[in-house]
Amino acid sequence: MNSNFRNFAIWIIIGLLLVALFNLFQNPGQRTRANEISYSQFLTEVEGQNVRNVTIADNLITGELTDGRSFQTTAPPNDT
Repeated sequence: MNSNFRNFAIWIIIGLLLVALFNLFQNPGQRTRANEISYSQFLTEVEGQNVRNVTIADNLITGELTDGRSFQTTAPPNDT
């Protein structure tokens, strides 16, 4: 096998690994945003008795709906 081709293949593999690592660390942030709901949607879920549990820390509200999905929302400053 040609040594130039082997070096090129090694650099391609290193590049692919770097892209994979970059994507690995980018996905957790995207998953967090996926379960984010608006405050008005949170109030609608509470009124419909669709909220199983809630944790409130300052303006950040996290919890779980009765269907098992988790959620996160931010309360308005004067509503906590």
